[in-house]
Amino acid sequence: MNVLFPLVLSALFAQAADLPTCAGAHTLRPAAATREWSDFPAQAPARLECTLASATAAGTLTLRQSDVKRQDWEVSVNGHKLGRLLADEHTQVAVFSLPANLTAPAVLIIATASPAVLRDDIRIDQIATHSLPADQWQSQSTLDIEVTNRMPVRITLTDADGTLLPHGLKTAEGIAARTGMIYTATGSLRIPVPAGRRYTVWATRGFEYSAAKAIVTAKPGATHKVRLTLNHEVQIPNGWTSGDTHLHTLERSGHGDSTVAERILSVAGEGLAWAVSTEHNRTSNFDTVPNQWFRAIPGMEITTAKGHFNAFPWPLDKPVPDVRTYAWTASLTPDMAVIWNHPRDVHSGYRPFDPSHYNGATGEGHDYPGNALEVVNSGAMYSHPLQLAEDWMRLLKAGRQFAAIGSSDSHTVATFLAGQARTYVKGDDVAAAIRKGDTAVSYGLAAFLEQRGDGRVIASVYGPSWSRVRQLRVYADGDLIETRDIRPQRSAGLQWQGQIKARPAKFLVVIATGSDNPPFWPISRPYQPVSPDWQPMTLGISPALRILERKE
Repeated sequence: MNVLFPLVLSALFAQAADLPTCAGAHTLRPAAATREWSDFPAQAPARLECTLASATAAGTLTLRQSDVKRQDWEVSVNGHKLGRLLADEHTQVAVFSLPANLTAPAVLIIATASPAVLRDDIRIDQIATHSLPADQWQSQSTLDIEVTNRMPVRITLTDADGTLLPHGLKTAEGIAARTGMIYTATGSLRIPVPAGRRYTVWATRGFEYSAAKAIVTAKPGATHKVRLTLNHEVQIPNGWTSGDTHLHTLERSGHGDSTVAERILSVAGEGLAWAVSTEHNRTSNFDTVPNQWFRAIPGMEITTAKGHFNAFPWPLDKPVPDVRTYAWTASLTPDMAVIWNHPRDVHSGYRPFDPSHYNGATGEGHDYPGNALEVVNSGAMYSHPLQLAEDWMRLLKAGRQFAAIGSSDSHTVATFLAGQARTYVKGDDVAAAIRKGDTAVSYGLAAFLEQRGDGRVIASVYGPSWSRVRQLRVYADGDLIETRDIRPQRSAGLQWQGQIKARPAKFLVVIATGSDNPPFWPISRPYQPVSPDWQPMTLGISPALRILERKE
């Protein structure tokens, strides 16, 4: 043994000496997988294996990750499993604790645990080691943050490039903490952070509020006071309120990472007026909502082999229907809103809007029992962001009466933000408004149509100061009849209003679009592989204004 050990150790050093250092940027792709994104190289290795220049036993490893979708990217050093990359496509710094018995040379390996079941092109860079243990490294300095409005808000920590940065705060009562993002019930936080970094501290409260920021260089042992104020910039008149019709939790759906308490806090922190609990084949509502932050509505995501449908209000004592046959529709009642969810997604091997059983030109081919359709699902966007909106208009043209719905489909605290896509309804009864079609969809903008007494049709576009309308599309019976470039008249609130030259039609729709993508409001990659010309897009989709056909 005494002779063999030096030989084995020298062989290990020789092997490590042949490996590259971990410096620079690395792209990875699971073994046997085809390219996921057009902006990645045609060929990419399935694993990263490199040497860490100065790893310290019981120290800290940090790296920056981007575009990570799979949950099985394992990180190890010298055979010690440190954990996994976070399944979150947003660019962020991940933190891992190095083992106490680490010996040189330190070889880092990042690889998936299984072959390519799910395509996933990822980027890794800024790999570094630190001598302090992770808890100490993340707590060298303190940000003392107070949002003067004293209400539920989200705090986002980024660098100048928009990378989400680590901190040492843990989830607790009134706090939901993830890398670079923290919801707080009161607007006040003391956040331990690593020293030496330059932080951009953002305070936000969803679509209707401004974004306040401060830039702080965290010094060792220092406490940095940050005072921020938010303004309620978007106040849509005539009794419209916004909410999210599609929300989940880990405790009740079995996947994601948001507890019920964290979901309540995230809904409040994004400034929603109402929210629907929609767990899979389970009746649920949010627990007691503190201080009446928002109205909680009980619901269910009826999850079948041929589509997912949100139905609410669903009484808590009402039985869950048998979803194995189409007989589940008998459980629906006339007072419910019933929403067809993400109809272009594949679940259980079935895509509702597949050409084999759905005519995309006419909107015919699926006997659907509901009264609404998701036209924006911010947890499952597409390379063509208007695809579901166009599907919705084809259904209207075919005589089907569906309200337009925007939702987040969020199962997580930070990966997909609650209320990033949201629905505006007119009136106090959310389900009744949806059944009537009195809805508008917001994904960074909000658009509305009205026909005035003199016959003029007026379009109005609202947005906060951090999201600007750039273009307006006008549709008559689903046909694009006008595209108008817009220069906002104001930076916040009612950004643009004008008359639409509408031709005689059964219905009109306007879609406002923008291109702003601030770091505190990250737009996720499309659900489908991105096309070369894809760009993040903000949307505001109006209700379908039905006008009488007029004689010239």
